[in-house]
Amino acid sequence: MDHGITMHETLFRTQPTEANTEKLSTLVSQLKRSHDLLAALCEPNLNIADLLPCDGAAVGLAGEIRLLEDGRLFDHNEASARQLMNELVRKTPQQCSYQLDWQDDLGEAERPAAIKVLALPFDRQSNGWLCWFRSAESASDWTEQEVFLAETLRHEVLEISLAQAKAFGAKQRRLISTLGHGLCNPLQSISMSAALLKPHDQRSTELREHINAASENMLQQIQRVLEVNRLHGGESPRLNTAPTNISNLIASEISRLRNSAPQLNLQASIDTDLQVMIDPEKMIEAFRHLSNNAIQYATPGTPLSVTMAGNPLTRDVEMEVSNYAPTLPPEQLGSMLSPHRGGDDTTSQPSKQLGIGLFVASRIVQAHEGHLSVQQSNGVISFRITLPARIRAEVKPL
Repeated sequence: MDHGITMHETLFRTQPTEANTEKLSTLVSQLKRSHDLLAALCEPNLNIADLLPCDGAAVGLAGEIRLLEDGRLFDHNEASARQLMNELVRKTPQQCSYQLDWQDDLGEAERPAAIKVLALPFDRQSNGWLCWFRSAESASDWTEQEVFLAETLRHEVLEISLAQAKAFGAKQRRLISTLGHGLCNPLQSISMSAALLKPHDQRSTELREHINAASENMLQQIQRVLEVNRLHGGESPRLNTAPTNISNLIASEISRLRNSAPQLNLQASIDTDLQVMIDPEKMIEAFRHLSNNAIQYATPGTPLSVTMAGNPLTRDVEMEVSNYAPTLPPEQLGSMLSPHRGGDDTTSQPSKQLGIGLFVASRIVQAHEGHLSVQQSNGVISFRITLPARIRAEVKPL
């Protein structure tokens, strides 16, 4: 199999190890900004394979494997990397790093007979590994400088993981405490209504409706807790995708908003017949988080804007929700999509304290292989969703 790369060359060419400290620093900064370690370690522009001269690399965590190679070593087969990591877990005594010539039992004859491996564990409990690979037929052994650089990255990943775990624990306690209080009211309402049903049968219909509404409220809050906890645990939202006319979907939601809040100055322009492969319920949830945020934080008396159009060049669907708002400092704007970004601690409204809606919206968009961004200009803050799409569009303002 000819990949256009000779075996004595490495796929990821780098400068000498001493010159890669800047790459390491940039990679660490990338890790600190991200809530997804796997994604940050495997970014296309800079990843662990760029740190050392190698033919490939892999990162594993909690059963997920990200493989960075051109197909010569593993043929893009994550099973081989998974087998390697499982074998390393069983090695005794445990070490901070491993160097070995490893035979890929799942490999094919046309692949290299053996692979030189440099592997470092950063989370044994969740099977977290950093691995670099070279073809053993022609590559040199790992140098002390290369091992030192890899161990420095491992140390930084450990520190960042511990810091994130500590922060997550505190946020989780805050979330559970706040929503626990929020659950008390509907539960008390259910109890009181149920008690009234016995002596006052003539009011049973009205009370049953009240019980149903309170129960639904409680269920939604519980589902919200479970969903956020899953997202914090690194899971993606569970999608049930189908071909969807997102134009009709969002137009219906805008009509619902206008009917439920006639006082809103809601301006909208939606291209018609935009076809996308999405989970309609999840996408509506993401849109509601954005629109609720706009309604909640907009400058009083100013309009809200929703636009959606097909990009004829990228074949994407771009939806933007905008509102006038006081100018935010850059650090606050940059953390808008982070979990538990917080709000005004003096408010008594849990939703303002938690600030998890935008985080949930961003994860829903990511699960659809899309992107959610936020920007601010001239007193207007805008959230833009970009989704891959099959587009048939003609502009038609609502």
